[in-house]
Amino acid sequence: MPRAGSTWLYYNFKNHPNVAMPKYKETFFFGSNFRRGFNWFYSLYDEQALKNNIAFDISPNYYCDVNFFDNIKHFDIDHKVVLILREPAEWLSSFYSQLKSFTPNMQSLDDFLQHCQVDFDGGSYIIEFNKFDFSAVVEKFTDIYKGNILLINFNKIKEDPVAVLNSIESFSGLPQYFNTNTTYSKPVNVSIPKFNIIAYLSTIPFIRKFIITFVPGIIRNKMIDYLYKIGKDKISKDMPDKEKLEKTFRPIYVDKYFKESDIQYL
Repeated sequence: MPRAGSTWLYYNFKNHPNVAMPKYKETFFFGSNFRRGFNWFYSLYDEQALKNNIAFDISPNYYCDVNFFDNIKHFDIDHKVVLILREPAEWLSSFYSQLKSFTPNMQSLDDFLQHCQVDFDGGSYIIEFNKFDFSAVVEKFTDIYKGNILLINFNKIKEDPVAVLNSIESFSGLPQYFNTNTTYSKPVNVSIPKFNIIAYLSTIPFIRKFIITFVPGIIRNKMIDYLYKIGKDKISKDMPDKEKLEKTFRPIYVDKYFKESDIQYL
């Protein structure tokens, strides 16, 4: 799901010596970018890395984009899916706050729940959250990928980030690389519940690609730390009231999937 640790995963797994990662996070290929064709998709990866490593595509918008399920049928390479789940009310609060951080004149929360247009890299899709069936989406993933899907409770990232990364390594057939010394454990891409010019600039495709391509990782991490620092004190005060949202969007994932363990191989 978006807002469930995908940027944190990207920053960690791009450092894994046995992983081929695209040039930038969120290719959107099996969503709105499918029209660009497979040659474009493969061009996002280093050719030599693709031959010798396990490739990842970390695009959380596949969870929301209904086109994913039709487009993935055309992908005949053996693949698995990691799905990190965050309870709907908490997720909506975080998602709304993130959009608010880079959207001038952001719509009200009520309007957002009725009609949300998500724009990115030349594509877009509409979500009507008041009609969105969170449970059905996950069931569709688990039906299609039965035996090849890993479900993770988002809260596990906060509790034990190394265990989450190790579980993905094991699931993917990767040698273990992550430990307390090699894991970037700080929050990444944290929600800032008010408009922020840095957050806005980071959504412009050519700026984001320039930063990813030319700005050293240590400087990018300092930028991430800065955004987290300025957003940290505002999170609890300015983010939408999760308890109010829970009256409409009830918790569903813990009872259904995570009663016994926060990490499930299905």
